[in-house]
Amino acid sequence: MQPVRKVMSATSFKEVRSDGRMKWTPCSPGDPAAIDRTWAEVEGDELHEPPLRMADFVKSLASVRPTVTQSDIKKHDEWTQESGMFPMRLPSLLFLIPSQATMVLEDP
Repeated sequence: MQPVRKVMSATSFKEVRSDGRMKWTPCSPGDPAAIDRTWAEVEGDELHEPPLRMADFVKSLASVRPTVTQSDIKKHDEWTQESGMFPMRLPSLLFLIPSQATMVLEDP
């Protein structure tokens, strides 16, 4: 979403060559090629979206809230323990003879 925010909050754009055509991309007002305009003044096919960068991820992480709370995790753990899911016995295959396999349950 950060590149979209850059486009929507930009007050200056500059022309860049993209796909063999001149397009507009957001830039700093201090850029020598900057022209004052908003995203609403740029046609969709004339827009060159800014690339997604690591700094965009870092900025997003600072404002993203978790979708699960510690309380949710605790409730899930309690439910799992009450429903008999622990300890869990997982099936696995033991290859005793290359052409045969026997199903066994592993001890936790």
